[in-house]
Amino acid sequence: MEQLTLFDDERISRKKDPQTSKQAAREMHTKLPKTQQALFAVFSRSVSALTANEAAEIAVKGLTDVRANVETFRKRTHELVRKGLIRECGTRCCLITGKNVAQYRACDET
Repeated sequence: MEQLTLFDDERISRKKDPQTSKQAAREMHTKLPKTQQALFAVFSRSVSALTANEAAEIAVKGLTDVRANVETFRKRTHELVRKGLIRECGTRCCLITGKNVAQYRACDET
């Protein structure tokens, strides 16, 4: 049996969730496209490739008009990869974490 994600079948929360959780899920559902757009803007404006954490730090520091925490932005990276907006382009040491991780850049429009 395949487990549904939070947003499958237009359901944004489980029936048994408390009302506050349902409200939070609805709010996150409306914010998701804006956070993806803001993070994509960071990748597309960057001259060099960025790690997910580096891009998230830039987004949080106010170079976008969306206000969210680092973790919220960082998690959007793989969503942008799945949508074909950014691509993985090797690995290197992240300036934020000090770990060897994947780096990404915006896909060419050509």
